[in-house]
Amino acid sequence: MSAKDIIRIFVSVHKCAGCGEILDAEHSGGAFCASCQLAWNASLTESCKNCFKPAIECDCVPKTVSKSGALCMRRLFFYKSENTRAPQMSIIYWLKYKKSKRIVSFVANELYSTVKAELEILELGIDDVIVCGVPRSKKARIKHGFDQSEMVAKKLAELLGLKYSRLLDTSIVRKAQKELNRRQRLENAKKSIKLCKNADVSEKYVVLLDDMVTTGASMAACADLLRKNGCKGVLCFSLASTQKM
Repeated sequence: MSAKDIIRIFVSVHKCAGCGEILDAEHSGGAFCASCQLAWNASLTESCKNCFKPAIECDCVPKTVSKSGALCMRRLFFYKSENTRAPQMSIIYWLKYKKSKRIVSFVANELYSTVKAELEILELGIDDVIVCGVPRSKKARIKHGFDQSEMVAKKLAELLGLKYSRLLDTSIVRKAQKELNRRQRLENAKKSIKLCKNADVSEKYVVLLDDMVTTGASMAACADLLRKNGCKGVLCFSLASTQKM
């Protein structure tokens, strides 16, 4: 047993991202206790209302994202605002506000197979792809001290053996998307998201990560901007998305 394992099992105290109970040694390296893990697994199999495939296999692309020219849009589960206490919903909270490397690692590992499969379909190699995240607003980054999508993107790139780069940023005046309606979100995202200085996506494919997709406005604005700057294709992935977009 390594020193890292000893510390994780006998020293570190980790709580379940679902129910908040202290995890036993068997589950201390993951996100959930045994019962919440079952609930998480069940959420991945919930059927899409359009294609009837399980959420984790659903390849439906929202109209907003499709219009941006994105090659795909995949998610792990469907977001339900009326079910905020469910384990899968709680993990969104952990990502946004806790800055937990353990939860980031869990999410990246859960996304790994889905992303890898899409890259294999397109027969893309290591030198063809850059991984990046949909940028959090500057106000939120300053307030919370981190960007959750950037953290997941970095970890996912590490797992896949791909290059990570912070390609996108937001204007300091960007409004929080959750405060806006659908039309306003689209306009706000288009005006506020910009390419980072020295970012080069020419002749590259970009794996674009976000934690939560509702209208798809931010994801679409990012994909559109990347394509206009020479990106050959954008593959979109998220932890969760709503079914009506």
